[in-house]
Amino acid sequence: MKLLLIALIAVTFITCHKSTDPYPDCFSGSSASGYFSEPCGNLTTLVNISQTRAVSIELKGSALQLMTTCTTYNITDHPGDISIKYYTYTPHPDSTYFNFCTDVFLRYYGHKTTWAAISGTITAAISKVDRQPCEDYTASMRLDNVKFISGTSDTTISLLLRDKKVNGCVP
Repeated sequence: MKLLLIALIAVTFITCHKSTDPYPDCFSGSSASGYFSEPCGNLTTLVNISQTRAVSIELKGSALQLMTTCTTYNITDHPGDISIKYYTYTPHPDSTYFNFCTDVFLRYYGHKTTWAAISGTITAAISKVDRQPCEDYTASMRLDNVKFISGTSDTTISLLLRDKKVNGCVP
């Protein structure tokens, strides 16, 4: 009886061992940026930096072969698979736009200026590679020194989004 109890306890400890899934290994110890973001579909994310500034990130997961371990991409090496834009808005009291992920209306954005990303890197990892159609998952992304231009002006942005739920299907 004593041997059975010891064997049962040993089996319990072995089977209840915490997973060693590496997702997202490269972000451990880093603090996420405190920005509101809404990921959806083909890893498309809108990051609201403030009421007048936002960054959109679109990664074509199948083309980039996103994994549960972190992969870093130079954005200039993947022009068709990575799209990162920076938007600045001039608020206007009569303007309303909607977020393409959730159909939520965003008020007062008025005139929008789009800045193009010309350099920098993005590091990404997803929680699950083999997903069912419309299955939700989580993703983490880090922009490092992404430089944007608009006319003769430029700005550089770095940010980290950790463990964001991605809606598998766009409503």
